[in-house]
Amino acid sequence: MKKELFGYVDLKPRLKCEQAVVVEYFITTNDIDDKNYDSKKPYGIEVIKKQTVDGVVYKEIKTVNHVGESADTVNRLLNILHRNEVTPICVSDVLTDLSAI
Repeated sequence: MKKELFGYVDLKPRLKCEQAVVVEYFITTNDIDDKNYDSKKPYGIEVIKKQTVDGVVYKEIKTVNHVGESADTVNRLLNILHRNEVTPICVSDVLTDLSAI
């Protein structure tokens, strides 16, 4: 799987906390030789939340494969996730809600 950074958001100011909290948004591309490869939806999304506490970085990661058939479609979804500061724990629910529209 390949991934490319779409964007990130720094939640520290909004959360008014002392620790760094950053959420990164990636578009992923599934490899053709992947046993779960789906040629109709080769693009996916990965969201990573990084929080630093006392010098230790904690990560929460959610990867959702086979989200879309084109990079443009997935980029539009990533734009919505990024704009609304969606964290990994909510990504699946938000994508389900968006697919119903």
